[in-house]
Amino acid sequence: MLVAHFADTHLGRILYGIRETEEQIINHFEQAVDQALAEHVDAFIFAGDFLDERKPPIRVLKKAIEIVEKITGKGVAVFMVPGEHDRWTRGDDSPQALFRNAYTPGRNKYFTKRISKNGREYVFTGLNYIYVRSSDEARQALHQQVMEADKAAGRYDILIMHQNIENYFPLDKGLSISNIPATPRYVAMGHLHRRILDKRAVEGKNQVIAYPGSIDVLNVEEAEEARRNGKGFYIVDLTPEEPIVHKINVETTPFEYVEASAKESDWRPKIAEALARLAKQVSQGNKGILYVKITMSTGETVSLERIINLIIEEKKKKLPGSHDLIFHKLERKLAQETLEKPSGQLQTPRGELETLADYLTRELGAKPEEASKLAEHLSSLKEAFRQGDEESLEQTLEELAKAGFWSRIGIPEEYIKLEEAKPPAAGRSEPNARKPSRLTEYFKR
Repeated sequence: MLVAHFADTHLGRILYGIRETEEQIINHFEQAVDQALAEHVDAFIFAGDFLDERKPPIRVLKKAIEIVEKITGKGVAVFMVPGEHDRWTRGDDSPQALFRNAYTPGRNKYFTKRISKNGREYVFTGLNYIYVRSSDEARQALHQQVMEADKAAGRYDILIMHQNIENYFPLDKGLSISNIPATPRYVAMGHLHRRILDKRAVEGKNQVIAYPGSIDVLNVEEAEEARRNGKGFYIVDLTPEEPIVHKINVETTPFEYVEASAKESDWRPKIAEALARLAKQVSQGNKGILYVKITMSTGETVSLERIINLIIEEKKKKLPGSHDLIFHKLERKLAQETLEKPSGQLQTPRGELETLADYLTRELGAKPEEASKLAEHLSSLKEAFRQGDEESLEQTLEELAKAGFWSRIGIPEEYIKLEEAKPPAAGRSEPNARKPSRLTEYFKR
C-alpha cells in the first residue's frame, strides 16, 4: 500500500500581489499529483489548507476539483481534512464539500475508512480542524476529539490531522506529542510549512510522525527552507510494520532574497548577483521572484527608483527579451535602535508579545499574567482579521471578554458580560448555555 501525503497546498495563493503566481502554484501542484500517480500510489492524503481560503475564486475551485477528479477517476482514494484556511464554519460549508468521492469529516469530528490491498485491510482516520490559538479550552477539546477518534477507530494505520504539535513549533498552541495516540503507525500532519519527519518509540514500536510542508514557496521566509530541504510531498509505504517514507521534491517558484543596507555599494552588487542566480532558474513555465529588503538607520535615505532601474538593467542583460520571467518585491525597514544598559552591556531585544504585554500591564493596570494572556488573544485577533475568519473572531472575543479590567478603560459593563442563552426555537438544536459577549458590537462601533 503506497500513500501520497500532501499538505498546505494553498491553491489560490497569490504571492505579493503578483497575479501570475496563482496559476503557477496550481500548475506546480498538478505536476506533483502527476508525479505521485506515476508511482502508482493507492491513496492521496491532503492534510489541510488544500485551498488558500474558504471562498476561493471560481477559476481556482474549478481547477482544484478537476485535479481531484483526475485522481479519483483512476480509482485512487482521496482523504481530505480541513485546515484553518478551508475549514467548515457555523454559517457555511467548507469548499471540501464539493470534492466528490473524496473522504472528509464534513461537519463530523472525524471519519474512518477502510481500504483493502492484496488481501490486507488498511484503516485511515481523519480529524476535523479545531482552532486552538486563543483558547486553552479549545486545546483540551482538540485532545478530547483525538482520543474519541482513536477509541472509535480501534485498530487503524494512519491518523490525519491539520494541527500544530508544540514539540516542533513551541510558539503556537496545539497538541503535545504525548497527546498523539499510540495506535496509528503513521501520523499524517499538516499546518507547519516545513518538512518534519520524526519517529517515536511507543508501546514497543516506532511510530512515524510527518509534516510534508507546503507544496511551494509561499513567502520569502520559506525560500531558504526550500533551498535546504526542498519542497514537495511524501510517498509512504505502509506494507512493512514500520512505514517507509520517501521524500519527493517538486518544482517550485524560484525565489531569491536580498537583504542589504541603504548604501548603494552594498545593495547594488547583491541585487546583481541574486538576479544572475535567478536567471538560471526561471523559464516561461516557471517565473521567479526577487525580494529585496533594505534596512536603513535613522536619517538614511534610499532611492527605490535607482534600485528598480538596476533591476531592469540587470534583467535586460541576463534575460534579453524575457523581462517578465522575474518579478520583484521591495521592502524598506528602519533598523532597530540599540539600547545600552548603564554597564555597557546590550539589552536583549523584547519580542512583540512581551512588548505588548509590558504596555498592557502599564496602561491597563493588568497583572503580568493577565497582560501576557491578553497579548496572546490580541495577536490571535489580528490573525483572524487578516484571514477574514469571523468564527475565530467571535471565539477570540469571547476569551477577551473574560478579562477583568475592561471597565477600567471605559467600556460599559453591558458590552462585556456573557449573556444567558434564550430557549431554542422549535425544531432547532440546543444552543450553548451562554451567548458571546457584545464586545464585537462595541469594537465595530
